[in-house]
Amino acid sequence: MIDLAGKKILFIGPKYYDYHTNIIQKMESFGASVDYYPEMVNNFAQRAAKIIKGTFRKWIQQRYLNVILEKIASQRYDIFFLIRGEIITPEFIEKIKSSSPDAYCVMYQWDSVTHNNYLSKLPYFNQISTFDKTDAKKYKINYLPLFYTDHYKNIAYSTLETTYDIVFFGAYHSDRLQIIKQIDKHAKEQNLNFYHHLYITKFSLFRGLLTGVIKKTDLPFFKTFTVPSFTIQNVYSQTKAVLDIEMKNQNGLTIRTLEVLGSNLKLITTNANITDEPFYDSKRIMILDRKKIKLDSSFFENNLVWDTEIEQYHIDNWLSNIFSKEAA
Repeated sequence: MIDLAGKKILFIGPKYYDYHTNIIQKMESFGASVDYYPEMVNNFAQRAAKIIKGTFRKWIQQRYLNVILEKIASQRYDIFFLIRGEIITPEFIEKIKSSSPDAYCVMYQWDSVTHNNYLSKLPYFNQISTFDKTDAKKYKINYLPLFYTDHYKNIAYSTLETTYDIVFFGAYHSDRLQIIKQIDKHAKEQNLNFYHHLYITKFSLFRGLLTGVIKKTDLPFFKTFTVPSFTIQNVYSQTKAVLDIEMKNQNGLTIRTLEVLGSNLKLITTNANITDEPFYDSKRIMILDRKKIKLDSSFFENNLVWDTEIEQYHIDNWLSNIFSKEAA
């Protein structure tokens, strides 16, 4: 691993729950000084740009990138660390490299190329890793799954009484509603307690009802508010298994996958790619066919023994791999 002690890092990445904060705190614990900027800001202009698109979108995004460049104009960085970087352009990266010519540039992708095409950015980085094994093979990029933090590690030692058999937290997209409805049906038939929090914005819910994509009978499955990470962690402390439904056009393991396994909980997932991972164990992980949902009640019966294979995905080890020159 690159020694981060005394290094000045420019970190740009998604502001998503508290993941960015966890990453910053860990880099600082390794002795680095970190300047962080969200890859996008969630304001009215950015939301409008997503809808309007075209020239207006580019103008809004470029204006935000210019703000970052102005703020860092007098800084010299040892490392430029980019996660995802949906609106980050090659021109923006060139300006960073021009102002910090000795900076070591590292990129990590927790989106697939089909969801966020980052290929034009590849030539600018000394080291690149992706959570998507298919992309890693196709584009000769280092494969590195996501991570879990100390908060989830502590759940493995929880002494709280089990309340739920299955839990789901996530945003509404693709076929998640249909899968959750089927899981709910099977859970009731097998007397399993299924807690689900499927988040949707009020605007998207209203639009879905108007277009008929969402039915009135679907309303009990939706929540129009998000919950903080500590609430999710508290619920996890009282459950046996967590449901994971990945996006159809992605192959990589979601961060939920690693958080569940790091919590020493059972995982129910639609991502069959997990069978290729060294930690795969059918007693710990149930694979769902999203076209033909089935629940095996025997999966919930046995308690788990901690698998040391999971420890390599702790955030400390994840960062060590991110900044490992051997991965370049």
